Amino acid sequence: MRFLPGLLLLLNTLPAWAIGGFRVESSELALLPPYCVPLANRSPGDPYHPKLKKWERILGKDYSHMHHYCAALLAMQRADRTFDNNKRRSHLSRARGEFGYLEKHASRGFVLRPELLLNISIVMERLGDMGESLIYARQAVDAKPDYLKAVRHLADLLVRQGDRSEARAVLEEGLRKKPKASSIRRRIGCLDGKHDRLCPPEYLSR
Repeated sequence: MRFLPGLLLLLNTLPAWAIGGFRVESSELALLPPYCVPLANRSPGDPYHPKLKKWERILGKDYSHMHHYCAALLAMQRADRTFDNNKRRSHLSRARGEFGYLEKHASRGFVLRPELLLNISIVMERLGDMGESLIYARQAVDAKPDYLKAVRHLADLLVRQGDRSEARAVLEEGLRKKPKASSIRRRIGCLDGKHDRLCPPEYLSR
């Protein structure tokens, strides 16, 4: 087998990771982040594809795991579109599992970690586990205190739980990080009784 030395040389020059793929319809792919596009509908491998290399430069070596993240985002998307409660829970459970893979295997410096933690919180809320949802929402804010989407989500969860005082503290701390954040100011106003049509519904009930 004269080709064996050459094959071994090739294998030794390949990255120590492989790109995976996930199955998605083109209409669904259009709603996913652009870093998911090169991963769609492909088999594991082909790490030299130029678009894969582009996103690896942006997201680092953790991009080797991103097919799990994209599959989770797709599952959340599908859960939002179905009216069948069993299918909805199945999609959400799939999303939780795929996010869990990233939580376990991505590096501590994973650039999308705050977003990952927030998405886990959102999934757990939709599955009815408010305790876990709050844990991950707090972790998302701790990971990036000026991440306004996570700040809003945590405050909204706390208001739904009836803890308006902690929600106010979260919002005020978020406002210190981003003083011009109108969505945070609005929520504080909603807590103060300045109810307008843009107040989230949970802020309107006492």
